[in-house]
Amino acid sequence: MSRELKMGDRVRIRRPIREYQVGDKGTVLDGPTTYAGAAEKSYVVTMDKDGPGATSIVFTAADIELDE
Repeated sequence: MSRELKMGDRVRIRRPIREYQVGDKGTVLDGPTTYAGAAEKSYVVTMDKDGPGATSIVFTAADIELDE
């Protein structure tokens, strides 16, 4: 990732994780944050394919990238 993401940024998945595939898109809701003492920063993202009102997902910085 070339820069730190911020709330409202559009992102896409970089590698398959959980039920998401490479290229799936979403919007950053919160972050960067470090959870449970992890070394890597994480972001809370709401994914487009999950639809309105869906639960948000936490991804590490390595899992997502800015959708430019």
